[in-house]
Amino acid sequence: MAPGTISDLALLRGQPEVFGPVASTPTAWRLLAGIDPAALARLRSARAAAREGVWLQAAETRNGIPAARAGGHGLPGLILDIDATLVTCHSEKEQAAATYKRGFGYHPLLCFLDNTGEALAGVLRPGNAGANTAADHITVLDAALAQIPDAHRHGTTILIRTDSAGGPKAFLAHVRALRERGIHTSFSCP
Repeated sequence: MAPGTISDLALLRGQPEVFGPVASTPTAWRLLAGIDPAALARLRSARAAAREGVWLQAAETRNGIPAARAGGHGLPGLILDIDATLVTCHSEKEQAAATYKRGFGYHPLLCFLDNTGEALAGVLRPGNAGANTAADHITVLDAALAQIPDAHRHGTTILIRTDSAGGPKAFLAHVRALRERGIHTSFSCP
């Protein structure tokens, strides 16, 4: 991990009335150094459990998960948006690389739930990562689906939207194969 990636903690620490107690920089480094694949899996599991609880409360206290909207109309089911973005770095940090727009940084691939605006999953990739990499799209989609509570993942229509980078045949075949596992998927890819 590159130095300075947690440097903003000092800013948070300087405003305890807003952010409360904030870990010291050495404590944060020890935490980050201790995150291995097993710890990351536990964090993902905890986020999914917390989301399930919030969604259950939403169903009991309101009308549940809101419909995504397009053209002034509500869309049925859940809408997952997968897209990459560029994040510029002004120094050489771990995994940063030249981008296709002649910049330097990262090219993460992210998945958001349009219905609620929640970030469900993401993969940090170097700036020179390919836009239409099926393996990365599959990884992000599977991680995003794991964040959706079972009752919604298996009982709700899920539309996966991407730009043209989501068009590789292997990714689209994966989306179709999810139907065999009881996940009602469809996709929109221009």
